[in-house]
Formats: sequence, structure tokens, C-alpha cells
Amino acid sequence: MPENHFLWIDDNTEAIFTDRGQDQPNGGIKDCIVLDHKDVYRWHDYHCETQMFPLCEAKPTQIQIVGCISTSFLTIVYPQMHV
Repeated sequence: MPENHFLWIDDNTEAIFTDRGQDQPNGGIKDCIVLDHKDVYRWHDYHCETQMFPLCEAKPTQIQIVGCISTSFLTIVYPQMHV
């Protein structure tokens, strides 16, 4: 896989949607991505050895919203997955 391309771990397909932060990816040996809360949750490349919560993809028809948490600048939505 070429640099600056990312795969979903479950089926090895390329992640097509991206909302990269400014100047991202910024090089180096960073082969994973995170949603950086300091950059309005935009994608940033990151070291894979750093433990983070997983980023998941789901079809909109599989999600039912069951709760929200509001902060001073952001609303976090917790979806419930339907199988």
C-alpha cells in the first residue's frame, strides 16, 4: 500500500472518506490514523504502537442513536448498532 493511504482492518479495503487535518498526513513513520479532538476531530496520521479507541465504519441504516453528551463545544453521539 502506498504511503498516505489507509485500509479498514476488517476487510482491507481502502478508506475512501477522509477529513484530514491541515498539513496531514505530515510524514514520518506513522501508518495509522486518529481523530484529533484538538483539530475538530479531523484525521491525523499517528504511530500504530499508541493505543487508541478504534475508528469504526457503519452504514447509516445500521445505527440508532440512543444518547448524546454535550460539552461546551461539541455534542458526542453514542449510536447503538443493529445486527
